[in-house]
Amino acid sequence: MANGKLNRRRRVGKRSLSDAPTWHYGSRSWRKRATINGKQIAKYYRQPHTAVGKAKAAEDWAADLASIRHEQQQLERMQMAAELRSSTSPDDHPQQTAQALRTADDIEGGMGSEVVAERRLMRNAAAIAIRAGDYQRAAEIATSLAEATPAASKAQPKPESLDDILNAYAEACERRHQLGELGATRLANIKRWVNRMKKDDYGHYSKPTTEAEYAEMLSQYRAHHEQRVIDKTIKRSTFDDRMRDMSAFSRWASESYRLPRLPRNIGKALRKYNDTGEGGKAIDDQALAKLWGKADSLGKCCIALALNCGMYSVDIASIRPDDIKGDKIHFVRGKTGVKVTYKLWPITQRLLKKHLKSDGITMPNGKPLYETHKSGRTDRLYRDIWRPLRDKLNLDGITFNNFRDTGSTLVEGIDRAWTDTYLAHADRRMAQRYSDGNHVDYDAMYKDFHKATDKMYADHLKGIIK
Repeated sequence: MANGKLNRRRRVGKRSLSDAPTWHYGSRSWRKRATINGKQIAKYYRQPHTAVGKAKAAEDWAADLASIRHEQQQLERMQMAAELRSSTSPDDHPQQTAQALRTADDIEGGMGSEVVAERRLMRNAAAIAIRAGDYQRAAEIATSLAEATPAASKAQPKPESLDDILNAYAEACERRHQLGELGATRLANIKRWVNRMKKDDYGHYSKPTTEAEYAEMLSQYRAHHEQRVIDKTIKRSTFDDRMRDMSAFSRWASESYRLPRLPRNIGKALRKYNDTGEGGKAIDDQALAKLWGKADSLGKCCIALALNCGMYSVDIASIRPDDIKGDKIHFVRGKTGVKVTYKLWPITQRLLKKHLKSDGITMPNGKPLYETHKSGRTDRLYRDIWRPLRDKLNLDGITFNNFRDTGSTLVEGIDRAWTDTYLAHADRRMAQRYSDGNHVDYDAMYKDFHKATDKMYADHLKGIIK
């Protein structure tokens, strides 16, 4: 009682089985509750809370309803057929016999006309057997009809497997490449990872339907590759690449509603092999001076570009003469598609003039610094230039990528507003969607950024790299 009146739940009209599911805020999904033959059921569909999501949920419910109806009808026919076999009197189950021999139009609607005609002949033969009192023959025909009825699930699309989702991911990345949003090298790496997933049988697993199943799949994926590192069948750098590729795939699959929401442990499950959570690792001045002093001319060129422009080996290998305009380089990072104009230091310009050719910066024998192929990739900058230099100086624990960390650290200390620009990270501002990059004055836009990198060189690096 409240204010002398009974609290009564709001009455709503009786809903039809064909009505679309309604949004359920508790589960953040579309829910459909129904009672079929006295049995209450509830179905939940994880689709976005939009008109499109509602339509997809309605399609899923229609498919489930057809499957439920078919299973019940088939079960009833089998039960009635079994009863008919045990019947010895023509008068025992006349009505049940007729019901068992009927085939619903909605089931035969999805069958070919020849099959439907054959089934009608079988029903006519059963009806004649009933009139003749041959209930045993009628029961046999009823059983044949029930067993020959195609399952509704066969008419529905095959449940999507991880293999299907991986193929869709590769196609989506191909479209991004055609739109200029993804570099050719990154696309090749993604396709190679997709093929490797299929080869390792991950593509044949049933796709996870809950966040917990999703988290378990990622944990198994990590454990599998950790064991391969222990067995020395892959390197730690390869392990890190596999985690990165799985992370990109997982986020795409979740955002496109092909997999459940991202697990809460995704950061832990897909972290790098030796990731301590401490971020980048800058090279101290003493080690930097040793590396610069012992490097040959080509090695110094690569180190200067890594510090000046925050480039990885794959980025350095992609530079072409047309990218250089005076004392600036107009660079588009393949991973993010971001265009950045870097002002080159005098030492960087001098080394580029010596080593940059029409086909880019190459090894002394003419082979590219970095290339991808069907069997994988070859990073000659790391294998033939960087690793021998580091090992000769006994500087374990330092990687070529730490030059990028060093430059990022120095820019951060000067003006952190330009750190993401230096790293060519993706621009996620809403304003970026309304800007035409082909008509932007990048020299003017990056004027203050160039001042920051000039200050970095003058205050910290000029006395070391010279």
